[in-house]
Amino acid sequence: MLARVLKYHVKRLKRFLGPPTALAEQQALGWIAKMTGSKLSLKQEGEFAVWLSLHPSHPKLIDGFIHIWELTGELSDEALQRIAQVSETHQAMPISVSDANPPTASNTEHNIKGNQAGWLARWTQRLRFGYSLPVALSAVLAIALVVASFYAKPKVELYETGTGGYAKIALSDGSILHLNTNTQVRVLYTADARNLQLLNGELFVEVVKDPNRPLTVSTLGFSATAIGTAFGVAATPSQRWVAVAEGEVRVSNQPLASYLAQGNSATAKHQALLAGDKLQLDESFERMPTQVQALASWRGGQLFYRDIELRDLINDLNRYHRQQLVVHDSKLGDIRLSAVLNSDDHLGAVAALSSSLGLESHSLSDNITLLSRKH
Repeated sequence: MLARVLKYHVKRLKRFLGPPTALAEQQALGWIAKMTGSKLSLKQEGEFAVWLSLHPSHPKLIDGFIHIWELTGELSDEALQRIAQVSETHQAMPISVSDANPPTASNTEHNIKGNQAGWLARWTQRLRFGYSLPVALSAVLAIALVVASFYAKPKVELYETGTGGYAKIALSDGSILHLNTNTQVRVLYTADARNLQLLNGELFVEVVKDPNRPLTVSTLGFSATAIGTAFGVAATPSQRWVAVAEGEVRVSNQPLASYLAQGNSATAKHQALLAGDKLQLDESFERMPTQVQALASWRGGQLFYRDIELRDLINDLNRYHRQQLVVHDSKLGDIRLSAVLNSDDHLGAVAALSSSLGLESHSLSDNITLLSRKH
């Protein structure tokens, strides 16, 4: 009965209370517990009146909590009607504090006169209406749990990898998140959504199916949403795309769509991608085929490149190593090629590129290797 009624009135309480602080909630529940046990002493009544006067939200907290409590009891229609009338009276009796004469525990008589005294008397009477101390404390605990669930802030997790790093993360819903080298991702799960923000780098996610809570990866002003699938997203200087290994992923420039609503001339774009589809995350929004088996091959230490310019291949390869490759001239960077390289073998990658393209390598420093044409 208690759980059902609390759930029914959850939205009403949240609207009534507004956004109070966690400390104020704890203090309000403490005062309710005191009033259910025995009559407050004169000193306690003064302290309570002071607390009520400190912030406009304090009376609302007390009244809101008691309202839930009453709703969980076996009260007659007549009693509920009386409670409703009292609640309306409370809402019409705001507490004001004079800066020239701030309330203190010592001037109790002043603090509990008028509206405050009436409010306190009604609350005390309502709290003692047919409840023993054990029942009262149980109700206070139930209220505390409900309020905590209202205002609990979802926790944002940050996952990242360094140069040459790789991470495999089991998310709370069972989905598996893979992070490639030099990648940063924020993860925020709520009751109705699973949100991943790719700050930079590359990820691949195996999504556990949940029709009521889609998973969305956002980056570069685009969003990719899936219910249950496996797909990759890249946001690096040389690669910006979404690619699907299985299932369906819907991609849109939704952040730009809200920008459009303000009268701007850009065009909102949407695409539904299936397994084997790849979409460029840029103005072209170009869709193309991709090799599914090569999509996240970096999880096994292999890098597949297909019909790519040498400069882009080098830019991507440099993500995995502190030793950086550079090309001698721009024309050399225009060369297109396909290759399979090991991500953890820098010297092997340099040797393979030099051999296949007829190039030679020169170590310019501890961190830079130059590729140039053979003379």
